[in-house]
Amino acid sequence: MTTNEVSLLCNCGNEIIVKVTADEEYSIVCPKCGQEYRFTGASALRWGSRSA
Repeated sequence: MTTNEVSLLCNCGNEIIVKVTADEEYSIVCPKCGQEYRFTGASALRWGSRSA
């Protein structure tokens, strides 16, 4: 994954990788089960840098 990619693990076990920018809002739907996830790029990038 690149620096601006975020990996989400859906409740169904499917991994979703999204390329994000800090100034955008995202609404991602799992292609396997239809579960929706909403987040901002800034929060996802900030969280990702703490977990590295």
